[in-house]
Amino acid sequence: MTLSIIIIMHNGIQSIKNCLEAVNSQINFDDELILLDNGSTDSSNSVIKDFVLSQGFVKKILLEHNVGISIGRNIAARQAEGDFLLFLDSDIILMPNALPVLRTECLLADAIIGAYTNKGTGLIWYREIKYRALSKKKTLYVKSQNAERRKQGESG
Repeated sequence: MTLSIIIIMHNGIQSIKNCLEAVNSQINFDDELILLDNGSTDSSNSVIKDFVLSQGFVKKILLEHNVGISIGRNIAARQAEGDFLLFLDSDIILMPNALPVLRTECLLADAIIGAYTNKGTGLIWYREIKYRALSKKKTLYVKSQNAERRKQGESG
């Protein structure tokens, strides 16, 4: 079972390095990492460039302008070759055991929809869906609770 870890970034200079370090410390040899710069205007693309040069196994997609998160994810997903897709935003820092937990969960379900938390394993599953997918790719959605709070105007 392989993961395609897709990180979407737009002006993520404040967070992308920590995000990449957390993912890189857990990624398996067979997995792939896809970084999509969604038209950033800050220097975050240079961080990605340095990371790609140092790792070699990373697919990089650079967009001229911001196409939005959904279109960006679709563009990156079309490049993915893994059995499961894991979408992350550049402000997500995975807990040290998050990917091993995900791998175990992936073996038990056809699709998992989850939320990110900073408690326990770093991941909580609020809904698990078992179904036969029409395509062979399955998708894992992991959201930052802090990002959701920011959208709703809460502090966190």
